[in-house]
Amino acid sequence: ISVDLVLIDRPVELNSEGFDLSIAPGATSTSNAQSRILDSFALELVAAPSYLDANGHPARVEDLVSHVLLHGGGGEVDGAWRLTAQTGEVRTVRARPRVAINNSEEVADMTLRGLGLALLPDYVIGNALREGKLRRVIPSLPTQTRHIVATLPPKRHLNPRVSAFLDLFDRSGSNGFTGTTSSASR
Repeated sequence: ISVDLVLIDRPVELNSEGFDLSIAPGATSTSNAQSRILDSFALELVAAPSYLDANGHPARVEDLVSHVLLHGGGGEVDGAWRLTAQTGEVRTVRARPRVAINNSEEVADMTLRGLGLALLPDYVIGNALREGKLRRVIPSLPTQTRHIVATLPPKRHLNPRVSAFLDLFDRSGSNGFTGTTSSASR
């Protein structure tokens, strides 16, 4: 197997751009695309201690609209954060972000510098949380889980080489693409 890896921080049109598959965090597919959940990750609502000291600690989801939001960490959909509250209700936070960047590492860097709050993947900010450089905002919020999804173009037979590549990621032993999203265990 050889891999031609193209890193793009935007959705791709698989057929027209000539890709065999896409692997994207938090991705959702159209109903006619074939997709498989490869793994899961948590989104963490975080801020630097310096930001929280200067601007206060939001206690509820509703408090977030009065804070500086940094978008681009992968947690926003249509320019809004959708957070699951303690009650299980999904709350939408719509606020004009001070900054919107299409790269979670850059958003993490701005967050570390105390420029605002961000909703970032745990795999990007895990070390900063452990080292105390970032703090969870509203720690009582349930874990915001998202998926890493592999998607094939619609109505394409699974190439054996692509199947072999995906099997490297498949921890669940699932039987492959079904035309709908299926869950993989961790």
